[in-house]
Amino acid sequence: MKGFAEIDIQISAHFANDYYIKNLKQAIAKSLDSQREKLQQEYTSLAIDQFLCEGDMEQYKGVLEDEFCVLDETQNLADELMINAKYKFVEIHVKGRVKRILPNITDSNASNIEQLKRQLPFNLESLEGFDAFDELRLINNAIKHQGYVTAQLADRYPHWSEGTNFQNLEETLERLEPGLNRYLESIARSVSESLI
Repeated sequence: MKGFAEIDIQISAHFANDYYIKNLKQAIAKSLDSQREKLQQEYTSLAIDQFLCEGDMEQYKGVLEDEFCVLDETQNLADELMINAKYKFVEIHVKGRVKRILPNITDSNASNIEQLKRQLPFNLESLEGFDAFDELRLINNAIKHQGYVTAQLADRYPHWSEGTNFQNLEETLERLEPGLNRYLESIARSVSESLI
């Protein structure tokens, strides 16, 4: 029979694979791909005989090109929302674990990394996957508060360039995912060990 700590760790790993976020991401990608395909078909099928003059056709091409840009910006926004959703998911999961050993901690302190470092009976930064969590946290904060890469994010993780717009966030989330899973497992394990 499995011990409580082992079951808790397995549950953490299961929830780390946040199916809701992945399903939302897939739905958005499917919709945007479909819209791009329709726009591309319309763009490539344009012919001068569909318009009164060549100038009208060029103007309409410009409208379709603007629509492609709108889809790209929609994808960027969707990627930012996926980062926010993943961070929210991880943060709520960590709060739930932390409150098992610090039942009187407030929600705001349970979300504050510096408070957690001071109050937890284990070294948070030494947990496996902490760097993935910390990078996600800083990306999330930068998206929410500035909309571009902050000095704090760039200083801590030099592959980011301060002041630049976020790009390739879908790939970033995929890169961080294994570390986030390890972090959630480590939190669950450390909390369980602290309760023994």
